[in-house]
Amino acid sequence: MSLNIREDDLRMAGEKIGFERGVAAGVRRGRRDGIAAGAYQAKRETAKILSDMRLGIEVIAKATGLSEAEIEKL
Repeated sequence: MSLNIREDDLRMAGEKIGFERGVAAGVRRGRRDGIAAGAYQAKRETAKILSDMRLGIEVIAKATGLSEAEIEKL
């Protein structure tokens, strides 16, 4: 059974709006995840530099917010 033209137009408009909202939500999530990953990577790099400078693990953990176990793995 075929919908009339008005119903088809409304359905397609609704699908378009839904798609656009989904894309926008995906972009926001991707940015948020990318920023978090970048911040974590920066902490790891800082911890590595501090470790190379022979600072104690407790000091590095406090400075970077990483766990001592994470720092030991570097």
